[in-house]
Amino acid sequence: FPVTIHEELANWMAAAKLDHVLMFGKKELLAPTLQAYPAAIFYEDKTILAQSLIPLLAKNTMVVIKGSRSNAMEVVVKSVTEAIGLK
Repeated sequence: FPVTIHEELANWMAAAKLDHVLMFGKKELLAPTLQAYPAAIFYEDKTILAQSLIPLLAKNTMVVIKGSRSNAMEVVVKSVTEAIGLK
């Protein structure tokens, strides 16, 4: 992706005033987003990302899990849904 897409993502996240941003992927591609939105936390391991996400969940929490197909983010979805009892 061009750098501008990741910069736009960071701008959107800042405007949305998100409580938490947890990121996984190719760090070199996410670098512009991480620079522009320093509150984002980058994870090199999806399992650790999922484990970090679970305690952040509360009633009526909205979670968006997005990634390219090659990132297999369904692993995170499965880990989190199983941990909170949504199978």
